[in-house]
Amino acid sequence: MSTVIWCGSGIVIAGIFWLPGFSPVDRSIYLANPSNPSTFSSSFVPGRIDGWALAFVLWAALLVLALGMILTLSVISRRRPLQGLSNSNNVLLRTIAMNRALRIGALLSCGVASFAVQFATRRSGLETPGGSDSLSIWSVPQGIYGIVGLLIVVVVIASQPPKLDPLNGRDTAEEILDSLLRRQHKAEFDAIESSNAARI
Repeated sequence: MSTVIWCGSGIVIAGIFWLPGFSPVDRSIYLANPSNPSTFSSSFVPGRIDGWALAFVLWAALLVLALGMILTLSVISRRRPLQGLSNSNNVLLRTIAMNRALRIGALLSCGVASFAVQFATRRSGLETPGGSDSLSIWSVPQGIYGIVGLLIVVVVIASQPPKLDPLNGRDTAEEILDSLLRRQHKAEFDAIESSNAARI
């Protein structure tokens, strides 16, 4: 699923590649106020850069995230086994860590793609506010992307990672009890040996 989310984010960013940029516009309007003729309302509309420039920046951000994720997964896969855990639990622990890392990477890639959607929906200050020309072809995709992003967050939070085996690779609880008894006997034997050595 993480691969699909990353590819989808790259496609969303590709959608802004051909969008033109525009300069900021100061839409200050002087108000008809006889007592104070200099009264005016300032409405400054920011501009935006060309779409290809931002697309390259966002693609670079996705590339950095991908390289960081690959490095993280490589470190997790090469982690030394923890003492006291069975081989199956050690493998499962690596799987859980990778699962969490991929979840974080998927959410970050969605955040990068959201910048592209916000960029595409920004309108020029030369457009008439509230008019038909203020509608953008990105208005519908923005709503769809918001719904999809919310669903991704819900799925990521709701999906539970695998759990470690409480028996730690043993078949029965009796084996755990036997192991505990052996450890207790060994501890008592070591204590007796230490006491005898101190007396000598």
